[in-house]
Amino acid sequence: MTRTNAPVATAPYAEVGQMRITALLAAALTGLCLSAVPAWAIPIDSNLAISASVTLDATSSSATGNGDENASYSLVSGGVSSSAAVDKTLATTSGTLPRSGSLTQLNDGVGVNARMNGSFQGGTAATTDGLFSDYAFSFQNNSATDDFKITLAFVFANSANADGPATPPDGGAFIFSAISLTDASNTELFFSDLRSDTLFGDFKNGVALGTFGQSLTDNGPSSLDITVAHGTTVTLSATQDLRGGAFEAGALYDGSLDAFISVAGVQNLAQGPPSVPEPGTLLLAGGGLFGLMVGRRRSAARIGTSF
Repeated sequence: MTRTNAPVATAPYAEVGQMRITALLAAALTGLCLSAVPAWAIPIDSNLAISASVTLDATSSSATGNGDENASYSLVSGGVSSSAAVDKTLATTSGTLPRSGSLTQLNDGVGVNARMNGSFQGGTAATTDGLFSDYAFSFQNNSATDDFKITLAFVFANSANADGPATPPDGGAFIFSAISLTDASNTELFFSDLRSDTLFGDFKNGVALGTFGQSLTDNGPSSLDITVAHGTTVTLSATQDLRGGAFEAGALYDGSLDAFISVAGVQNLAQGPPSVPEPGTLLLAGGGLFGLMVGRRRSAARIGTSF
């Protein structure tokens, strides 16, 4: 597999950057998994019907050469956790996909732990053309009179590192790791994207860094408030995307993207502020978990001008 020309950040990323959600806390998430661990069960108002799902996208590709990739998918529904996993061939090794269910308590949610790596070995390139995951959320307000504000909590840990030589025009190594949350009109509400590239340069959240093949990270808890008017339904979706390749001797890549999205709070706007759980009961991060495609899935062959 070869690459053709260098990727360039596009204008939409510069615009979307202004919408980036402010992080609530600065946190480094370096473990292998993330779980929602409520200190006590707090039921969500019965007027709200909230559902969520997460699954492997059908356009994902198996790793080639000595490339490796795997992902685990988690659902917390009614305070009960379940999971599924896929290996480098995209075969399901445990559980079933999609993971889907009703979110009936605070801290219920869905997430993905995904990682990939590879190196050029024995004259053969290593590639992972795309490990894509899809999230879907539905927030239905069945009240005839009351509007609700729902607070979503995100915990994510994104990392990407490419290393080794970079021989033009199609050598070197790269890894791209990204996630994006959008509403029903395809407006991007949150994103994190990293590209470590020994030949064409590094990018973080759409901004060229002027470096080549550096180890990049982006992580932290963040939150988003959405309002669901009485008698209406709000839908959100997220996509998660990892791609990489090593195209000459000594080239390698490694990256991971972990995310978990949960319901952190619900407020009936007709009744005033709700009681708030103590800090630390919403999400405990022993590692990371969170995705991006939005119609921009591409081959790991370095085709194109932007991501």
